[in-house]
Amino acid sequence: MKARRGVLEGRLGGFEERRKGLAERVAKLKAEAAECEKELQAAKRRGMSDGSTSRERQAELRESLVRLTSQLSSSKAEQRESERDRKSAEALDNLKRLIPGTFGRTFDLCKTTHRKYNAAVTIAMGKAMDAIVVEEEGVAKEGIKYLKAQKCAPETFVPLDSIRAIPERLRRLGGTKRPILDVISVSDKFAPAVQYAVGDTTGERYKVVTLDGTPRRQGGRPLGGTLINKAGLMTGGASHQDAKRANKWNEKEHQLLKARAEEAQRELASLGTADLQLTSSKEKKIKKELADLAAAAKAAEAELRSLEKKRDSRQKEVDALTTKANAVEDAVFADFSKSLNLSSVREYEQRQLVEEQQKEGRVLELQAQYDKLNSRLQFEQRKDLPRAIEKLRAAIAADDAKLKAKRAEQAKIEEKSETLRAQAATTEAELAAAKEEQDAKARKLKKELKSLSDERARLQARQAQLETDIQQLRSSRQRTFQTARLQESFSPTGLVGTGTIEGGAQAEPAGEEQEEALRAAQLDETGAAAELLRVTGEVEGMAPNMKAIEQFEEVQERLHAVEGEWDTSRSAARTVSQRFSAAQRVERFMSCFSHVSKVIDDIYKELTKVEGVPLGGTAFLSLEDPSEPYLHGIKFTAMPPAKRFRDMEQLSGGERTLAALALLFAMHDYRPSPFFVMDEIDAALDNVNVTSVAKFIRARADEGKLQFVVISLKDNFYEKAQGLVGIYRDRKLQGSNTVTLDLDAVEPLPAGA
Repeated sequence: MKARRGVLEGRLGGFEERRKGLAERVAKLKAEAAECEKELQAAKRRGMSDGSTSRERQAELRESLVRLTSQLSSSKAEQRESERDRKSAEALDNLKRLIPGTFGRTFDLCKTTHRKYNAAVTIAMGKAMDAIVVEEEGVAKEGIKYLKAQKCAPETFVPLDSIRAIPERLRRLGGTKRPILDVISVSDKFAPAVQYAVGDTTGERYKVVTLDGTPRRQGGRPLGGTLINKAGLMTGGASHQDAKRANKWNEKEHQLLKARAEEAQRELASLGTADLQLTSSKEKKIKKELADLAAAAKAAEAELRSLEKKRDSRQKEVDALTTKANAVEDAVFADFSKSLNLSSVREYEQRQLVEEQQKEGRVLELQAQYDKLNSRLQFEQRKDLPRAIEKLRAAIAADDAKLKAKRAEQAKIEEKSETLRAQAATTEAELAAAKEEQDAKARKLKKELKSLSDERARLQARQAQLETDIQQLRSSRQRTFQTARLQESFSPTGLVGTGTIEGGAQAEPAGEEQEEALRAAQLDETGAAAELLRVTGEVEGMAPNMKAIEQFEEVQERLHAVEGEWDTSRSAARTVSQRFSAAQRVERFMSCFSHVSKVIDDIYKELTKVEGVPLGGTAFLSLEDPSEPYLHGIKFTAMPPAKRFRDMEQLSGGERTLAALALLFAMHDYRPSPFFVMDEIDAALDNVNVTSVAKFIRARADEGKLQFVVISLKDNFYEKAQGLVGIYRDRKLQGSNTVTLDLDAVEPLPAGA
């Protein structure tokens, strides 16, 4: 039921709107018919006077045409345009027609306040004078595509949404200097484009006089088109090309004059024939309009009566449905209406509607009153300037008093600071004296320590000498014993105890007695040496054993044979070890080389992806000697995207930097390290490559397996970091300090902010 009522109410509303429209149309048609009737009568009355009026209008048009022709002849604008300019103008017209958001060239959107500034503004704008101003960067890209498709000459586009106008910091120069933008008239919408075109150029006017003081015409470098660039070089004088471009400012005025002259000629030509046909044609037209209006009014009245009948029928249906719907609503919301002492829920809705309307009206009333009072307040504030001046003076006086108090406080602080400095100087002097005393004690202790160290070294040397002498005595004694055993003619029982020598066998030690004898010999080195000399003399006086030499030669031959076998075994072992080491070295080297050469191409592609070349560049490694790769070099070849093959030495600094980073990250992939420390790796990179490297590093850091500490001075690099660390000089601490900023905790700015 509600749906049907809604449909009927919608239809009823449509009928009502159509009825109102038709009623208005009928009234309008009747009014137009009356106006046409009046106009017809007036046209008949004016018939006699139109001839004189036409002649006066023709005289005015002739005078205007003569004046415009004179102005055109005196105009200095170019009357002939080249084929290239014509095609460029046609291309611009097509861009305006096909691509919304194309506004025109820079010089078409502005004008100079006086013609004398044309040359100066032309020099200041340079090539940007002919740039095409568009609404956004997307419009510029579409325009470039269109120009390429039509094979038109290249054009420069200036998008208003992305250009950065240079701040007007030169206004602080004072004097006669002012930004050249002040002599250009332009709307606020296109002001950024014009400000971007002229940059920081200033104009400075001054008088030129002769040596005798006779004044000449006003002029100066800006009026003549002289420009001083940032390097201090002066480029000036209007060349032929600059003069031709400067005439474009006059060309707009010339085109306007030309259009006005053509319009005057057309109107003058039409007046001759129009006057003859004016009365009759106008009368016929008005009569036809009267007939059409009468027919339209009659049809509209018939349609209006039909719609009124339909409206009455639909209104009855709506009333019946409304009655049923109200009964249903009263039954559903009976308890709710009873709790609020209401006859029906519609009364509650009506009351709420009235309250909301009253609130809205009150809010609008208060807002209007607030705006009125605010305007009055601003007016009174601007009006009451003397009181404001007095307030400012009082504030200045109060600030002066505060400044005096602060200066007095500063003087006290400085006095206290001087006292503290004096105390600090005294303390430093005492500290220096104490330090000198401690240094003297330390030097004395060092001297004593050195003397003790020298004495210790001397004693250690003496001890070593004695140990050497003892060892020599022991060796001499041992040789004597061996000689005696070989000759079988002496038994050193007097020295080492009792024993026997039979059949050439060696005498065995006599146990504890022998050890005691040895200890006694060690304790009494002097006696042992004397005894050893005595025994040596006795041995030399004895008869030699002739078999001892043969036995010695046999033993020596066996020794040489064993030494030869040992040398052969050692040489074979060394050869096997060298072969094993070489094989192991090649295996390890090739394992690293294979992995690095496998991943370096993917890494280099990821680092060099640019718009238009999504695959990036190509990089690969090659060995100069595969048999012994570790003894020779490795050739690294990198080809940047959309460029032909060249040696690494012929690449630019930024391209070599990207290649080096790719090799570094590939080697890291073989033997990962926990973190990287990079110092200004982006110094030789442009903005596009800086962004690519920053994205690559951030992606590796987000994986959680690697950390980067990067030193960079480029904002489009460190803005992608997780945190920033800055170092600054702390004057209070007289040293350096650090500040940190967690960028992950900072909300990013919305696009376009």
